[in-house]
Amino acid sequence: MMSEKLTKKQEKFIAELLRGKSQHDAYKAAYDTSRMKDSSIDVNASKLAKNAKVALRLEQLRTKVEKRAEEATVMSAVEVLREIEKIAKGDISDYLSFRTAMTLIGHDKETGEPIVDYAPVIDLKDSRTVDTKNVQEVSLGANGSFKFKMYSREAALYKLLDLYGVKAVEEAKLKLMRERLDLDKDLAESKKW
Repeated sequence: MMSEKLTKKQEKFIAELLRGKSQHDAYKAAYDTSRMKDSSIDVNASKLAKNAKVALRLEQLRTKVEKRAEEATVMSAVEVLREIEKIAKGDISDYLSFRTAMTLIGHDKETGEPIVDYAPVIDLKDSRTVDTKNVQEVSLGANGSFKFKMYSREAALYKLLDLYGVKAVEEAKLKLMRERLDLDKDLAESKKW
């Protein structure tokens, strides 16, 4: 059993390999190679990489690194799904409210009485207090026209259906229906004799 610990230089060699360096460069980073030929460095690096303790430790650490990378990838995928779900569940009322209200549009020139009419009123929520990731555009035109656009809820829903495999479920249902239809045809034909 390998109860001996690795040397600091062996650990450094392994660390450099995990960073993506070649055996040659990892050996140069871990050991003093100032008086060695490149061919000697290659031979020693190869021997060191084949050392049972070094190879075992390298494999253990590679497995750990790969697992972390997979977890990070899974987390990234989960985060993407959450963002798509937020878009799909987003509602305009998260950002603004709108109504028609009686508003002052001017004053009568003769009497000075206020003139009122019904007009659209839009109340925006403070962007510092809401998550604006779903907002694609907010603009106010030169003529005073207001534009508010969210990312497509419909596109997000279709993307979720696609990602969650609903297409596969639908295809399986169609296949099953075809198989049943074929079976029914076979049964109907077998009764004719």
